Amino acid sequence: MRNNPNDLDSMPDPTQVSGNELAKSRDTRRRIMEAGRDLLAAEGFARFSTGAVAERARLTRPAMLYHFGSRADLLAAVTRFVVRRRIELFEEAVSALPLTESYKGQQFRALATALAWEHLDLPEFWAFTELVMAARTDPELAQIVAPAIAIFDRSRRELTTKVFPSNAYDMADFNLARDVVRFLSEGAIAQNTMTEDRDARIADLKHFLHMLVATTDGNLFLEAVVRNRKPQPPGEMAPAGPPSD
Repeated sequence: MRNNPNDLDSMPDPTQVSGNELAKSRDTRRRIMEAGRDLLAAEGFARFSTGAVAERARLTRPAMLYHFGSRADLLAAVTRFVVRRRIELFEEAVSALPLTESYKGQQFRALATALAWEHLDLPEFWAFTELVMAARTDPELAQIVAPAIAIFDRSRRELTTKVFPSNAYDMADFNLARDVVRFLSEGAIAQNTMTEDRDARIADLKHFLHMLVATTDGNLFLEAVVRNRKPQPPGEMAPAGPPSD
């Protein structure tokens, strides 16, 4: 499916081993990757260390050091593993959707919106979020995470355009709809600041996104936003709208 040299295939698989290593070495590396992912998801970036990952993977420290000689090496590998898994899981999910050539934009968008919420329960999402947030103030980590994020974003977009029927989306507002769904849903869950009536408010957000991206009125609104976009000169503020009640 993939033919872009800059997509997932350009990111090394950290579970791979060289030809002269035993097959069980790959199993061990995968255990390490899964342990690193789960540690990030459950305890956060601050708790990430070679010792903590080794303990979670039930490995001795020498066994861990055989595969990853430093925290930086381990962190780079776990980052690649998490991003690859998020892309692979997305590909598996969209490929399994019951799509036909008769699918139109609203049907596609309704399925894609539901899929976005489902993936927020996975450890890959929480590990990814921890890495992105930590990279904001950690320049060394940012050098690892930034290119991985670019591959993640590009690969998901390419997979969507290849898997779904060509008449299932309108490119005019495709990016806007995709960004609204992704960042509103991920932000709502990752910030975890809804302390009152959480279930009802999350349900309202899900319904809002469905109405916005999977109904005729919502699609017309998104198309109008894109059509009327006017870049603002640097340093110049857009005119203020009328005061709200």
